[in-house]
Amino acid sequence: MIPGRPIFYTILGTVQTDIFDTTVTGKILKEDFGLEYWNYVWTEEFGKLSKKNMQGVIEYLLRACVINGFVYGDTNFTALSVNIAEPVFNYKLFDNYPNPFNPKTSIQYAVGSWQFVTLKVYDVLGNEVATLVNEEKLAGEYEVEFSAKGLPSGIYFYQLRAGNFVETKKMILLK
Repeated sequence: MIPGRPIFYTILGTVQTDIFDTTVTGKILKEDFGLEYWNYVWTEEFGKLSKKNMQGVIEYLLRACVINGFVYGDTNFTALSVNIAEPVFNYKLFDNYPNPFNPKTSIQYAVGSWQFVTLKVYDVLGNEVATLVNEEKLAGEYEVEFSAKGLPSGIYFYQLRAGNFVETKKMILLK
């Protein structure tokens, strides 16, 4: 960071990174200087940054962390302006696999921008049998596993809702 310079960041998405042999998921913020850039990975407990310089060398620095309730370093982060990156992904609900399945199947979906997302499973009568996702998601691709253990064989529907986007697909549980 350059002292006295306004800080403008772009939220790129989330990433899983290893810190102290623990995998954490954090937000990636990017500050671009043209020939070099900094990526900041922030969670509630860790602040880690990486720098890529003109030679392509990546340097890492742990800015702060919380270990067993004790704060080490500066975990505060303030940006004067945050620019949300243009969505790289479109909204999409993919076919589950395998299909037919017994008793588990994977469902992939893509979210085009930061949204509250629900992914639910319904039986042929329209009764909700499972809620797989019910939370805010950043733009990106995701995958969840659905276990139909305890459900009878038959046709089921899974539905993705994100903002104004709604898509429903059919899957078959074959025991």
